[in-house]
Amino acid sequence: MLLNTFKTWVIVLGVLLASSVTSTGQTFKGCGAFINSNGDILTSTQVIGEPSDSIIVQDYRSTFHHATIKKIDNVNGLALISIKEKMIDCAYLRMHDEEVDVFPPVVGELSSVIGYIKGLFTPRGALVGEVADPYLPYGHFRVRMGCAYNCSGAPILDDYAMLIGIIAKGTTENDTVKQDSTYEPPAIYGLDATLILPFLDNAKVEVAFSDKFDPYKLKHLDQMERIDKAVIIGGVFTVLIFDKK
Repeated sequence: MLLNTFKTWVIVLGVLLASSVTSTGQTFKGCGAFINSNGDILTSTQVIGEPSDSIIVQDYRSTFHHATIKKIDNVNGLALISIKEKMIDCAYLRMHDEEVDVFPPVVGELSSVIGYIKGLFTPRGALVGEVADPYLPYGHFRVRMGCAYNCSGAPILDDYAMLIGIIAKGTTENDTVKQDSTYEPPAIYGLDATLILPFLDNAKVEVAFSDKFDPYKLKHLDQMERIDKAVIIGGVFTVLIFDKK
């Protein structure tokens, strides 16, 4: 049932985001993820932009919700918004134990970005690149993927569908970096749990977490099957964020 619902959600998204503007004048801004059952959504400041009273969120059931801003951290690029409805499914932040010690991304581990590329649901798999790079701000890590169009705020999941970060800023097709005589997409950066957990603690909100290596029991699957399952799991707690002018 969940899989069929999710497939319907994907089809609806493809139509809805083709122009990034809905028929009611809502402009697509980016993505976010439910981080608890209380309707709290983690995203990036790139998505929220200027504080607004007209933030609209669409969940995987294609239901629209009005959202309010709870907390913004412009220094680290994190934002927390919330809807009034309770949600059953939310992301598990990857932790070591007892919600005390974070478990940040590891160089070379496989990750999946659950986002909506160029207006269509196109999850991307990628290896984690630089972590704790002295040239990067604290808590930032690189995701070795080719593009992340329209993916600001999208959750980044590990190989077992646990949340390890969110996309700091998505890209557009015009964002290219010149390398010798060729042009390549720019690097994509995530914000990891060393930033996310203190931010949520400061906002005084609960965060769903797991200290289990494999909470969704995906270990017995081969890698492609795990990716497919991670996409389904992540798609259920990923939301689209709009503003209404």
